[in-house]
Amino acid sequence: MKTSIFRKMQQNDSPGEVMVEAMILVIIIICAIFFTINIAGIYYNRITVASVAQEAASGAGAVYGSEGREPFVGYVPTGYFKNRDIYRYLSFDNSLNVQTEYKASWYGSYLLYTNEFATKHDTGISEYVVTSCEKESKLGCTMIHVSIEKEYPLFIANPMNFFGINPKYTSAATASAVCYDPIHQMNLMALGDELAGGVNDAFKLTKGLNDLETIGGKAAGGLMDILDNLAAIFKKS
Repeated sequence: MKTSIFRKMQQNDSPGEVMVEAMILVIIIICAIFFTINIAGIYYNRITVASVAQEAASGAGAVYGSEGREPFVGYVPTGYFKNRDIYRYLSFDNSLNVQTEYKASWYGSYLLYTNEFATKHDTGISEYVVTSCEKESKLGCTMIHVSIEKEYPLFIANPMNFFGINPKYTSAATASAVCYDPIHQMNLMALGDELAGGVNDAFKLTKGLNDLETIGGKAAGGLMDILDNLAAIFKKS
């Protein structure tokens, strides 16, 4: 009974109805795929912005002590270390901080351009990458901060743009890293060793003077005893 009714329903379906139903099903599937791709793009951009901020801060902080080093592979041109001022941190010049901020902006803009999921990209240094390099009094070290906040369209290919509907979302992240200069650290260690050696030498010199003073005192005491004995002998005679 059920089989005969199903066959009658199939016989009553016209080719036009089947075509319409197939088109509706195809449109639903395409829309589902379209929305899934765009949702994946949203999460991808958020993860990318956070990763780019952290990588830009770490890369710029790693080459802090050398103005000529770039954050990609840390390349240093030949002859860069000639006539380098090892006491450059004793001055009030903040050129290292300025250079580090520029490197972080440049590096972050490049990483954002090459990794973000978008139809339009910024060329050059992006205005969405904000950097600051400053001395942290609580930590006692210089820190580089990289903040990225960029607005993306919700849909990569927006079919509603024809009607003036263009929803957007914002991806933002902030990362920090310690600015480390190995040469400066080695110079500080060498200076500490020299000061410690100087202090030890000073203690040795002081100890030597004290020993010399003790010997001199003993010699003077012995001489006085001899003179006293001679005086006593002359008095008896």
